[in-house]
Amino acid sequence: MKYLIIVLVVVVLVLLLSKLTLRQAKTNYDETPYSGILKKINVQEYTRFILIHKSPKTHILKKIKEFGELPGEDDMGSFNFNFAINGDWTIIEIENNLSFHAHHNLTTWFLGYEENVNNPDGVFGIAQNREEPLETYYFYLDPSIESGDTEIGIFENGERFFVYLPGANVKYGNLTVSDDVKTDLEVIKASLNHLDFDLKILDSLEYQQETVILNEDYRVW
Repeated sequence: MKYLIIVLVVVVLVLLLSKLTLRQAKTNYDETPYSGILKKINVQEYTRFILIHKSPKTHILKKIKEFGELPGEDDMGSFNFNFAINGDWTIIEIENNLSFHAHHNLTTWFLGYEENVNNPDGVFGIAQNREEPLETYYFYLDPSIESGDTEIGIFENGERFFVYLPGANVKYGNLTVSDDVKTDLEVIKASLNHLDFDLKILDSLEYQQETVILNEDYRVW
């Protein structure tokens, strides 16, 4: 009887610890209608892009510089961005020294928070996993959230996710896989095709490097 009680106590403790671990893995932001499971993103495993539709390169560079000064101008460093032009699209390849937080926030930053004739009419982010193609993902600003602080997207493997931008400044990001998110991989690709962009050309474009001074807060941890 004594041993049976001990076994029951151990089982209960294991169950409690399992529930606690699961609860810690889940994330829920009051500011978004979504919740789900955090997924670590190691940016060193990805080649990352931002696709910008109908916005001049001079305006895009200006926006990057403005973004780089948001945390302050005391601790600045050099960051390289590789630019390519294809029709009405400007494509930026993000180097590996830029954090998850910076990549995702910068993607939304290009849309602008005030009226400007140079603001793009569409921006998409892409992170291509170099070893596991099904871990490649696509994202864009969630049009259903008025505050403009949440991105939604989908992996090639079909996992849908959201990124709450104010909470993204952590080591492996805060990408959260969620069944609450409603988006579709084929719709994203069809939208890009409709705007005359073929994802297959990303690796064959001729890129020109631009060095921009940004706050060191944006560097990978």
